[in-house]
Amino acid sequence: MDLFDPDETCEFLPSQANNDTPCYYMQTECKSLPQIENAHPINQSLEGNLTFPARTTIVYLCNIEKHSLQGNKEVSCLYSGEWSDPPVCKAELSLMSPMFFLLCFLLIGITLLLLFGFTLWLRCTLEQNKKRNAPKRNKTFDAIVSCSFDEQHNFVVETLLPHFEEISRPPFLLNYHERDFYLGAKIMDNIQDAIENSNSAIFLICQKFIESKWCREEFERCYEESKKDPDFKLFLIMMEVVDTLENVPRVLERFLKSRTYAKVEDC
Repeated sequence: MDLFDPDETCEFLPSQANNDTPCYYMQTECKSLPQIENAHPINQSLEGNLTFPARTTIVYLCNIEKHSLQGNKEVSCLYSGEWSDPPVCKAELSLMSPMFFLLCFLLIGITLLLLFGFTLWLRCTLEQNKKRNAPKRNKTFDAIVSCSFDEQHNFVVETLLPHFEEISRPPFLLNYHERDFYLGAKIMDNIQDAIENSNSAIFLICQKFIESKWCREEFERCYEESKKDPDFKLFLIMMEVVDTLENVPRVLERFLKSRTYAKVEDC
């Protein structure tokens, strides 16, 4: 067996302390191979060896199907006489694994709970407003829905309208521009008519809403109506994080800073 092995980071031996010769480590050995649960070395004949010289590298494989090594797939004999940190054999997360289906199920369940909680909160709020205004208001709609068609149309049609108008008891009738505005009428006339025939207004705020001229106009007119008629309530729901408030109309900016509004993930 060789007595020495070169290594640039080692300390000088006493006999070399006063010269410029390379430093050397004493050659060391590692004892029997580390035992890794559910894994074996590629060369299984090595398992019978009692010692291994420094710098020996052993590659491992998992014994179980659909399992793989996490970490380094090999261990090395260090000059300290110890083996480097061994890997761990763990199950792979494939698209067909039970764990994958469980995670998908949990994600879908959480999403449905958030949507249900949001619609339930909004329904209760509108119901309270409807009862409070019933003796003195006789309007066609319980609320006008104002949103960006591009971003929130599917949510309104698939979730909001069915929940309030079909599932809710008593039902709540919402005015949605895609369905309830009069064909051929001017947009501003349609907006004003919807406001005058609704008890309240629901705004689904997102970046597209802020950038839309018609959405901003709807909010400003509803805000003016709420100042004239205290029973006309405004409900704001933040559907996403808005990048900036620079382009937000002053009326909407003041409202967001001074009034309570909801976030869809909190409902």
